[in-house]
Amino acid sequence: MTSAQVRARGIMAWAANRRDRSRCQLSVLRNPEQMTKLRADPELIRPMLEETLRIEAPIQYTYRMAKRDFELFGEHIQSGEIIVLVFASANRDRAVFDCPHQFDIARKPNSHLTFGYGLHHCVGTQVARQPPPSVSLIATSSGFHLALHLTASRTTSSPPFTASPVPVPVPNPEPTPGARTSQS
Repeated sequence: MTSAQVRARGIMAWAANRRDRSRCQLSVLRNPEQMTKLRADPELIRPMLEETLRIEAPIQYTYRMAKRDFELFGEHIQSGEIIVLVFASANRDRAVFDCPHQFDIARKPNSHLTFGYGLHHCVGTQVARQPPPSVSLIATSSGFHLALHLTASRTTSSPPFTASPVPVPVPNPEPTPGARTSQS
């Protein structure tokens, strides 16, 4: 790879990871009962991340071109045809997941297909599975909550949000003796 290609892939990975971390925080903040579970058991941070990846898959679909004729679930697919794979649908399959539309950080097993499978498994899986430090902060603090209803923009590939205000409690620290303040 050229240095420009390496740089471009690095930027893409950073941007994707940033978006996914925001979804992770949002998933917990939207579900107060799950936040209560998380605060009671911080070991649920990794399962919470997996559940977020299942419910809010960063890539909602992808497509492939058939290299040969074959049959899939009774449908004949011809060589050259485009096949759309919808991760968002697979990750909410009632045959695989109990209550598939419910966000449940204690879900077991959680065999989602967010990262694909086999030859086409996402190379960024291990990076995406690192829990964001902000979730640990949310899990150990009681002052975080959503301030407003969120507005999602409609798109077919990834559901980004146009606003996500979260009030952050900041205690008023006691002044250090001898320190200058705005009143002095």
